[in-house]
Amino acid sequence: MAITTSTFLKNIILFIRDSLRNSITDPISRTTPHDFILTAYPKKKVQYPVITIKQTNITSIKMGMQSEVHWVELNLEVRIWAKTSEQSDALTEDVINALRSLEFGTSSTTDEKIYSFTVNSVVPIVEADGDNTVHSKVLEIKYNCILED
Repeated sequence: MAITTSTFLKNIILFIRDSLRNSITDPISRTTPHDFILTAYPKKKVQYPVITIKQTNITSIKMGMQSEVHWVELNLEVRIWAKTSEQSDALTEDVINALRSLEFGTSSTTDEKIYSFTVNSVVPIVEADGDNTVHSKVLEIKYNCILED
């Protein structure tokens, strides 16, 4: 997938989603395999675990007075939702390792002109979902990219 200036946000999120789908094994069997890693919070009842990816913030800095090139910092939230804290912990490690190893090699973030993978925070959250408890980890990650007009 080529990251383009006109659709870079959508392209980066889809690239990260597809890369995670290719590198993390769903711990359960589902009727629809794409219901494991999503680009938005689910709007219907789901089978846990689920991983969601959302854009949370973007900063763009012009790289010179006469330049059409921008240095972009893109913050994403990757959230792991699970029935147990152990499963949430294991999937969090899988996500971090997958994204960390995605920086270099074939079909890497570097090939896509996405740089400087950083984990800014990992926050555990426990919520009630009806009679069930949902354990989640919210990962705030950051990427940088260069956009040319």
